[in-house]
Amino acid sequence: MINVSNEFKQKMESDKRNFLIYLDITLKDGTKIETIDNSDLWENGLKISDGVTASNQFTVGSCIINKLTVTLNNIYDKFSEYDFDGAVVTVHLGLKLDSGKIEKIRKGVFIVDEPSYNGTTITLECLDYMSKFDVDYKEVKTPYPATLGEIVRDICNYCGVQLNTPAFSNYNLQIKERPEDEALTCRQVLAYAAQLSCGFARCDTYGRLEIRWFEQTIFEKNDNLDGGIFDDGTPQYTSGDQADGGNFDDYSSGVSADGGTFDDLDYYHHLYSLNGFNVCTDDVVITGVSVTEEFAETEKEKKNTVLNGTEGYVLSISGNKFIQKGDAEKIASYLGSKLIGLRFRPMSTQALSDPTIEAGDLAYVTDRKQNTYHCFITNLTFNLGSFMSVSCDAETPSKNSAKGYTEMTQAIIAARKNAQAQISEYDLAVQALTNLITQSFGVYKTAEELEDGSIIYYMHDKPTLEESMTIWKMTANAFAVSTDGGKTWNAGMDSSGNAVVNVLSAIGINCDWIHAGTLTLGGYNNQNGKMTIQDASGNEIGRWDSKGVSASGRFESKNTLDGSSVIVENGYIYIKNKAGKVTGAISYINGGITIDVLVGSNPPRLTLSENGNIMLVNGEGKGSCSIGGGEFLSLSADNISISGGKTGTAEFSDGSYLQFKSGILVGGRTASGSTF
Repeated sequence: MINVSNEFKQKMESDKRNFLIYLDITLKDGTKIETIDNSDLWENGLKISDGVTASNQFTVGSCIINKLTVTLNNIYDKFSEYDFDGAVVTVHLGLKLDSGKIEKIRKGVFIVDEPSYNGTTITLECLDYMSKFDVDYKEVKTPYPATLGEIVRDICNYCGVQLNTPAFSNYNLQIKERPEDEALTCRQVLAYAAQLSCGFARCDTYGRLEIRWFEQTIFEKNDNLDGGIFDDGTPQYTSGDQADGGNFDDYSSGVSADGGTFDDLDYYHHLYSLNGFNVCTDDVVITGVSVTEEFAETEKEKKNTVLNGTEGYVLSISGNKFIQKGDAEKIASYLGSKLIGLRFRPMSTQALSDPTIEAGDLAYVTDRKQNTYHCFITNLTFNLGSFMSVSCDAETPSKNSAKGYTEMTQAIIAARKNAQAQISEYDLAVQALTNLITQSFGVYKTAEELEDGSIIYYMHDKPTLEESMTIWKMTANAFAVSTDGGKTWNAGMDSSGNAVVNVLSAIGINCDWIHAGTLTLGGYNNQNGKMTIQDASGNEIGRWDSKGVSASGRFESKNTLDGSSVIVENGYIYIKNKAGKVTGAISYINGGITIDVLVGSNPPRLTLSENGNIMLVNGEGKGSCSIGGGEFLSLSADNISISGGKTGTAEFSDGSYLQFKSGILVGGRTASGSTF
């Protein structure tokens, strides 16, 4: 939900909702049109469609393209000269407060997809940045196995969209194999990842991708009284409860009830001024999750389906190419832990237009009979009229079954597939920061004076600290930022120079050490990543680049099975046994490759020479077996034996004979009496 000041909320409570529209349009050629306001729009000439699930279904893993429709008044040809195709439209909405100030909120950034002109008006049909993901996934060169986080980050980098939630739920889940489908789009792959995180993917009002889920814990803990934990011990309320019920025996003491801070009101909406309210007669309570593996079946290997939970209202997950063979049980268990027990009431209605509501928010919805329901806002349509359409979509319990809901729960909306120019991650970060600086609003300042006269400075996005969500705080020891109203400080730097950041983008980093989980070099615009290692004198002693690995020095690779190892050093390859003793070596000596056994009393040497000869000798150089390049075989030794060979004399009738020793001919006599 979009955070606004209390004065903004009070203004809307008075039903004074004369919203002011501000459109900043940048054409494809870089031309910027001066801000377009209400006077330039046709009556009710702005509509925003926002969704996180498929229509009439409660879905997991949706990646829906949201839509902006702008109708410009062009009776006097004010906009006729412009080519709006591919233009970027940034939408802000303002409300004039009783103080006279105009408070603005950002409603999104969109790309014009289909401009049209009817002679009177120009209609701009625009899509949010989710449309940038409608490009072929095959061009994203992520090496597999890969985690969901790596897959999503690479897609965002390729498509030129900043990732606002790099550590989304289950982002460390590893996917073994890359999907083989060549027709996959990046948005479909994002849907796979969002589904396995038990979330939905959407682009925020700055065009950044985020993967998140409904904060159902708000419903679980909120009973409209922020009372804390009522301890049974003595003294009671030691845990710091905010609600004290007092003693209501006879009410004579005048004891009152403190309702607490109601902090949760900043995390849900209350809809009660309704028009055309339709609500399901029963709550949806998810009882189970059914997960089916996705791979090419054979006669021997069939797809496995695992049910986590019980029959009843079952969400079935299938068709997800990231759910590979053997993964169903693990994924079903994870999704079940997130989804089983989830309770909400499907409904659709029209409510008073409220620009702070976004798809993915939580709401209490109260009908005219004062019945109140827990609802997730899954789809809405905001316009400048009095009412906006809001729905909490799901199949009714009677229509849902474990067998009847078998398609993958994702929604793919058709959009023009325009490939976006690839930019580096650094350029992307600079672009995002530029947009934040140039298109954001100012801050308010609060100074807190301490007893010693020192001051703590706060800068915040709303008039008071209490109603602000983004707060910058500066003390003598640290400077930090919070995006949840000061509950946690998610980024900053202390006086010692220690910094906490989400994603660091830089051209260069000088440091003494880096501790990281994943180091990725190169890819996309920086096609050939490079890592070099230098010694103390600045000499390069190692390099890892697109050509491979080259280095000088000593390398050792150990065999984890038996403790042996191989060492590469000074042009030699040494082999060690498990005791750490060198038992052999491979080297290049005298024009050939030599293999030496370095244990035993008389170790052998095998030489493979460049001229094609192979020679085997013992450690003393005695005895040899030489094989020439297809021309000769030479055996020399004091004793030569061939296993199984015979020793003796073969005599012939003419008096000649042949002498054999161990199967080898060693001499003889001819018929004339000469010997050899």
